[in-house]
Amino acid sequence: IPDVVSWTSLIWGYSQRGQWDQAMALLGRMQQEGVAPNSFTFGSILKACKDVEAGARIHRFLLQVRHGQILYHDVYVATALVGMYGSCGHSAAAREVFDAIPSATKNIVTWSAMLGTCGSSPLARQVFSEMVRKDVVSWTSMIKAADADECLLLFRQMLLEGVAPNELTLAEALHSCSLAPDLPATFAVGQCVHACARELGYETDVVVGTSLINMYAKCAALPQAEAIFHLLATNARTNCVCWTAMITANAKAGEWKQAIRLYRQMQLQGIAPNRVSFVAALSACSTPEFLATGELVHSCTVERGLESDTMVANAVVSMYGKCGSVEDARKMFDGMKRRDSVTWSAMLAAIALAGELDSRARNEQALLLFARMQLEGVKPTKVTLVSLLNCCSDLAAGRMIHSRVLLDRRHDGGELEVALWNAVVNMYARCGSLDSAAREFHGAQARDFVSWNGMITASAQHSRWSDAVAYFQEMQQEGVDPDEVTMVTLLFACNHAGFVEQGCDYFASMSRDYGLSPRLEHSACVLDMLGRSGHVEVAQEMLKDSACSDPVLWTSLLGSCRVHGDLERARAASGQILDVNPASSSAYVVL
Repeated sequence: IPDVVSWTSLIWGYSQRGQWDQAMALLGRMQQEGVAPNSFTFGSILKACKDVEAGARIHRFLLQVRHGQILYHDVYVATALVGMYGSCGHSAAAREVFDAIPSATKNIVTWSAMLGTCGSSPLARQVFSEMVRKDVVSWTSMIKAADADECLLLFRQMLLEGVAPNELTLAEALHSCSLAPDLPATFAVGQCVHACARELGYETDVVVGTSLINMYAKCAALPQAEAIFHLLATNARTNCVCWTAMITANAKAGEWKQAIRLYRQMQLQGIAPNRVSFVAALSACSTPEFLATGELVHSCTVERGLESDTMVANAVVSMYGKCGSVEDARKMFDGMKRRDSVTWSAMLAAIALAGELDSRARNEQALLLFARMQLEGVKPTKVTLVSLLNCCSDLAAGRMIHSRVLLDRRHDGGELEVALWNAVVNMYARCGSLDSAAREFHGAQARDFVSWNGMITASAQHSRWSDAVAYFQEMQQEGVDPDEVTMVTLLFACNHAGFVEQGCDYFASMSRDYGLSPRLEHSACVLDMLGRSGHVEVAQEMLKDSACSDPVLWTSLLGSCRVHGDLERARAASGQILDVNPASSSAYVVL
């Protein structure tokens, strides 16, 4: 004769499969045969329940057989009811059951179950504040539900109250560090969490280790991420997720060769890549030199049956676009059965990067693709619109897209992101409407480093040399530091505007004020500027003092000597050229 354990096991089995009618029928039959269900019977069926209607039916049944309030004195069943309603997304019903449980009956598991149902709602904070005793599970639930800043505050508070975190707590805290916007502060907090993990012996745990890799990668601290990865590998704790995190970290840092090397090593060690691994490897194939590798990774996704996976297919389209193979990107795009907004954005970005297309063809293809996207009912995202604007070289079409951008902003009730503003500004500059570009630039709610670079470059390209210099000065006033590209454009503008003294000051400020090391193109710009203005002697002294002896620079000086008829310095310059390259014919010809 089956006993209560046998009946409970059978009911549990049907519940796990979602066969609630059979489970309830067995519950009734069990009672008809004189076997009384116990708390574990009801708890088992409730824990497996993912259907709120079925769960509510069991709840009503319990109220009948357990005579109302007596039900809530059974902590096991009552806690299972709270968890059931919570897992089905009905936090209000969970709270109603929770409140009906006598305070003396509630234990830490009941409180944790209630806390787990609240998610990130204000109810979670209320329940958490009411808890008399908080264990690591309740703290972890609260930390998981909080936003990045609050999560780190809760983690500190948890340590201050003497509760030791477990591996899940540490992983959540590190994940929050990865999401926080203030990178210097994030890095400092992340290092503190890392120290805590090391002290508690979780540094070589694969979950914590992977979270550490992701956190350090977000903070642009690749050496620290590599150190954690090697520590995990030494202790034989690496898995597919850990390898993928390291591949992604290198790809995001621009270390594409290392990312591909890790992808190959992963396979050599017998660890099969998953869909996220393939996406990470494909993202590392970001320049034409990696096209062959990208094609190989693509073929591997086909072998694994992942070509129809939208996330993987999007990465393939993006890879071909970045590698300059727009035809392969289009072939992959056209063969996809399911496309989302990321797919369309990736294809538009591929068209924008297509070197073999002239501006008119690029513009036409992008507009046709956008029209098709709208016909298929796919709403463009901000990324889509940025890609579309980057393709646009026709002013009328550009104004139309800009109108769409403004319409979406009014509809969403939000502000345009900086990247979208930058794309609008660059579009107007590319289409030759520099006044419109300036108007949008000055009307932007926020500007970043890219915004300033765009306006300085656009001004220089349209021979508005004074405007380029003025934008740079305004950029300095707003506390935005330039990079090497900014300085090349600025020196180019000074050269053509004849601002020799100002250009030399800017060149000197690169290392003095901004910590930038002048490259060949910076030195060439200054030398040409000095040569054009007749300061050949100063240019020669600059080259003598410079550690760079590139023939290009001496050839530039030689050209200046020819223009100004300085034979003596021309001989010296040609001698330097011939010392480096004795076969140079240009030195003899110019001389």
